[in-house]
Amino acid sequence: MLAGHAEELPRRPVAGGGRDGGIPAALTIRRGFITFRDFAFAYITRGVAYNDKGLCDVAIREYAEAPSLKPDEAFAYINLGDAYANKGQLDRAIREYDQAIRLEPDNESAYTNRGLANRNLGWFERAIEDFRAAKRLKAE
Repeated sequence: MLAGHAEELPRRPVAGGGRDGGIPAALTIRRGFITFRDFAFAYITRGVAYNDKGLCDVAIREYAEAPSLKPDEAFAYINLGDAYANKGQLDRAIREYDQAIRLEPDNESAYTNRGLANRNLGWFERAIEDFRAAKRLKAE
């Protein structure tokens, strides 16, 4: 579909969002525009809005779209990991943080968040390694 002939995606209900109770108008995505790699951030932004409303499952669906558009975007995997962690799916969160670290080995947030997930699972040695890596990166 050509960008000039985009059709609007269905709005998903979110309490307090937008004029009609859907997602905030600024976050509306149109089919046809989102196929460009640079628009992966739009899915991430929508995911943040849903995650902030406590709608982790919807946020996960939004975050999961971003890597298909821009597979080298570590930020997408960090946010996806955060949403899984918020749901208590810490093993899955760690896999997402691992992917972010593979893409950006110097990403302090990925190490910090993975460290928190490891700590919450009782994997203290792994958590300490992650926190040390995050501290080293912060100091650089």
